[in-house]
Amino acid sequence: MGEEYPIKAAPPSGAAKDFRCCIHCRLIKTLDQFIDQGCENCPFFNMEGDEERVRDATSSEYQGLVSSIDPKGSWTSKWLHLKDKYPGSYALEVQGELPEHLQDIIRR
Repeated sequence: MGEEYPIKAAPPSGAAKDFRCCIHCRLIKTLDQFIDQGCENCPFFNMEGDEERVRDATSSEYQGLVSSIDPKGSWTSKWLHLKDKYPGSYALEVQGELPEHLQDIIRR
């Protein structure tokens, strides 16, 4: 069995129409989950409690969904470049672009 993770991203709950995807890492959760918990892979975006920031950093436009329980041990996660991400559900492709102020955070 693979390495245990201290944090697991909560699976998206609710209707698929309510799901959003982090534009940077492709993690899928609901808007409320991103507001409550932020993005486990992208804590530098400081999404917790900030709906405007969540809307800037996430998109409801994405294609496909794959769930990964053990990203470090899964060949699928390695193939999709998720091996360094937290266990969770991820989009295969996301449409949208991060605003300049969030791109600046990544560049630092």
